[in-house]
Parts: sequence; C-alpha cells; structure tokens
Amino acid sequence: MTHGSGRPLVLVLAGLLALTLASWALSHVELGSTSVAIALAIAAVKAGLVLYWFMELPHATLPARVVGLVTIAFIALLCGGTVTDVVFR
Repeated sequence: MTHGSGRPLVLVLAGLLALTLASWALSHVELGSTSVAIALAIAAVKAGLVLYWFMELPHATLPARVVGLVTIAFIALLCGGTVTDVVFR
C-alpha cells in the first residue's frame, strides 16, 4: 500500500473503528482477569496503527523514531505494571 491514494487511510480508519467496536463489545463480556490484558492489547494495536499511518513514524528522522520507540517502550512498561498489579492483587 502506498501513501499516494486515500485507500490505505480509509482502511486504517475502518480498522481503528473496528477495534473500538471490539473494545466496546468486550467491555460488556465478563472475561475475568484477562479483560484488562485484552483491552490493553487492543489499545496497543490502535496506537501502533496511529503511529505508523497517521504520524508516519517509518518516514521520520532517526531522532523522531528513537523518541517514538522510547515512548512505546515506556507505555509497554506501564501496561505491564498495570496487568501485574491487577493479576497479583
């Protein structure tokens, strides 16, 4: 897929909307302690789509990529801590 046409952006938008719908639907299902992990996984995929397509991280300069990757690593650390807190509570 290239950035020349609007089709990839429409597909990414449709994917984001589908993931939002899935997140909303799963919030109404009792999944026990796995619900937090599933919600965080869906949020991570959505954030990845935004970073890749809308922020165009692959086409950014090296310092911008490093900042993006450090940010992702920090958010992953926070999500891991959240899941650990919920599981061991």
